[in-house]
Order: sequence, then C-alpha cells, then structure tokens
Amino acid sequence: NFKRLLLRMCRDLLMIVPCGRSLDRAWAEAVESAADEHAAQQNGDTALNLAAALIKIAKMIPVGLGAAMPIAAFLVGGEETRGVKARVRRLVEIASNGSGARVHQNATIRIALALSFAVVIIFSATVANSPQVLITVHALIEHAVKLLS
Repeated sequence: NFKRLLLRMCRDLLMIVPCGRSLDRAWAEAVESAADEHAAQQNGDTALNLAAALIKIAKMIPVGLGAAMPIAAFLVGGEETRGVKARVRRLVEIASNGSGARVHQNATIRIALALSFAVVIIFSATVANSPQVLITVHALIEHAVKLLS
C-alpha cells in the first residue's frame, strides 16, 4: 500500500515520463491480481465467492459509464485495462485447478528469516557500539565536514 501511495503521489511526475502512464496502469493491475490471488489462496470457494462479488458490483455500473473514482476504474476496466472480465476468469481458473494460488510459506522458512534478521540486528548493534568503530565514523564525518567547508 505504501508503494501504491507513492505512485499516486507522484502521478503527475509519471505522466512526464514516456512510460509513466503504462507503469501506473501495470502496477494497478498487478496489485489487483495479487490481492485476488491472496484472497483466493485459502480454497476454491473463496475464489468463486470473490468472482461472484466482482460480477455483482460490475452489474451495478451502467453500461458505457466510465469510472469517476480511481478505485472503481480498476473494476470497470476499459480499452487500457483488463477490467473485471480478466479478474473473474483468473479467479475461476484458481478455483478450478489451484494453479494460480500462492504456495503457503513454510513455518521453518519464516523462523529462519526472523532469526537471520535478528542476528544481523544484534551484530550491527554490537559493531555500532564498538569504540573503534565510533572513533572511525567520527573521524570520517569530521573529514567530510572539513572538505565541504
């Protein structure tokens, strides 16, 4: 969500870049697809329920009416975006054979990642509190300030 917020805040800058509009559109479609897959990874029924909800919401939107709000634009789709049809097809595919569902991460992998992160943090804190490291960093900062003065 933070990355999406940054893209939305920089939307005007993206329009200056030649591929900015397509990047924004591709990002939005990828986020919607990932959210659909995440919601449907529990079982096939969840994927079908989500597809049914998307169809119900899409039927509420009048034919030929463009989405006034950016959030609804991902649902309606258009000539530039895939829209609800592709999302429903993907959800039905996930429900039928489970090929699109993400594989659940193993608990041991999560524990190993957490432990390695903790080891890196502890090592960094130990090195950062070393007097020799602090003296060296202080000398480098003073040298940089002297060069910039």
